[in-house]
Amino acid sequence: MSSAWRWLRCELAGRKWIVWVGLLFLLAVAFEIGVALLPHHVLNTMLEFEEKSNGIREFPNGVREGPITTSR
Repeated sequence: MSSAWRWLRCELAGRKWIVWVGLLFLLAVAFEIGVALLPHHVLNTMLEFEEKSNGIREFPNGVREGPITTSR
């Protein structure tokens, strides 16, 4: 029985990176679900804060503030 436990520990130690990647993936999914469940007014406040920190403010109709650039 001791050798079985030793074998299992060696197998898990060799695949420890898989456990870490799986844990990081689950944390990312949990974060996205948590953000999706936030009320809309909280998300709007977060978006306004992000736009203020970037220096670009977007108006409700989608027109951005600042110089107009064309792709010609």
